[in-house]
Amino acid sequence: GAHAGQFTKLFARSAKNVIAIEPSSYALSILQKVCSLHRLTNVILVKKGVSDMVGTTSLHIPVKDSGSLGFGLSTIGSPEQIKRPYLSEKIEVEPLDRIVLETGLDISTIKLVKADIEGAELLLLKGAVRVLETAKPALLLEISSETLKRAGANRTELFNLLEKHGYQPTDPKTLQKIPWVDIIKADADLLFT
Repeated sequence: GAHAGQFTKLFARSAKNVIAIEPSSYALSILQKVCSLHRLTNVILVKKGVSDMVGTTSLHIPVKDSGSLGFGLSTIGSPEQIKRPYLSEKIEVEPLDRIVLETGLDISTIKLVKADIEGAELLLLKGAVRVLETAKPALLLEISSETLKRAGANRTELFNLLEKHGYQPTDPKTLQKIPWVDIIKADADLLFT
């Protein structure tokens, strides 16, 4: 999810176009204001979630003790594991391949996919076959065993899919390849090229 636009603002300064995908109505309302305030005319806002299929699902948004929404922790995964009160919102989901085509942008121009989507990273990749095979973008993914499990996935499935598409873990500072064994248990934001 594009959340409230922290990375959208950074990417908009250096990219010709940015597709900011955010399914949450609340987060999207903030993101729209951020794009307007900063005059980010090269940002395409998409109110959907990414998945491996077209459809609808529920997005579960935790409610903090203060009563505010923990929209950065929203998940389409099992709400029973949220461990706090939550609100649910029906959202549309689509494969990334289809979202990119709907924007009118050329798939081959996609250079980076950044995703912190609370366990739905495997669904994102399954729905991005054309993007992965055609553009071969760098992937900056948040990998968390807990959130993957909540969404019905696991690290092995995710890493096997990345390997199948020719991706390798990469040190973001040196851009040197990292052996898979070195990241097998790491819960972190990881770069794959």
